[in-house]
Amino acid sequence: MTLQQINYFCAICEEMHYTKAANKIHVSQPSLSYAIKELEQELGVKVFKRRGKHVELTECGEIFYQYAQRALECLNEGIQAVETKKNEDQKQINIGYLFSICVDFLAPLINEYFGYIGRCDQLMNFLPCKQPQVVEALQRGRFDIAFVTDDIQSRLINTSIEMIPVCQQEMFIVVRKDHPLAQKSSVLFSEIKNENFVAINPGKGLRIHMDQYFQKMNAQPRIVFAVDDSETLLSYVEAGVGIAIMSRLPTMSLEKIALLPVSDSPIRRNIVLLVNKRRNYSGDTRCLIEFVRTKKYKLQ
Repeated sequence: MTLQQINYFCAICEEMHYTKAANKIHVSQPSLSYAIKELEQELGVKVFKRRGKHVELTECGEIFYQYAQRALECLNEGIQAVETKKNEDQKQINIGYLFSICVDFLAPLINEYFGYIGRCDQLMNFLPCKQPQVVEALQRGRFDIAFVTDDIQSRLINTSIEMIPVCQQEMFIVVRKDHPLAQKSSVLFSEIKNENFVAINPGKGLRIHMDQYFQKMNAQPRIVFAVDDSETLLSYVEAGVGIAIMSRLPTMSLEKIALLPVSDSPIRRNIVLLVNKRRNYSGDTRCLIEFVRTKKYKLQ
């Protein structure tokens, strides 16, 4: 019996659907089916029974699932323990972060933290991440902590990850330099609600915030193009396809675009810190976590 088979088995138990499980763990469905067939041959029993497109656990499958879960949890705890020891020896804090929050927030916070501890020699390894992968990275110990946005909350259900509110980040209307609004220092919502927008694809963080904002304003954005990431989004704004709602990015060239706050209805999103409650953090990491918990960086 292999670790891969156990992982595949647990993935199907979580989804109760072969195709969804295969997509979740990024393998082909035939590979998944073959692994489960080998597992059943080794156990000498069926662990799943078909119900149309879905599957159900057999009685033996239900028994085995309890032990498989515990085995994976124990293995993850072992990985975390090794990562913790390694980072303690290196005196390094591995920090995951969203690329779109680093300019306005992360650098000033760390600078403030160095002032708080009275030194600036704490080794920190900053690792950009995608929000869908951050929970697994924290559980496996690749990140000690991570700064993301609060739309991740639904992904934390039944995990050991704690979400700590940190602060609010202002979002901007981003337009090309030759756009009629570019000469303004700020805009009103009425000036942008009927513009053509370039947006992130549905279900992703920036798009969720955009949709929620327009819903709050009882309006519907006119989306003419949707993309997968903020860098591509910015390139389409620079090409003049439309305007966008974005945070400030390190790669933004203010020679090509203008960032405009919405003065009458500011656009803001919540930044949070994620920590793993099952981790035995080093003293340096605990100190940083407690600093972030202080009133200086609470949500306004």
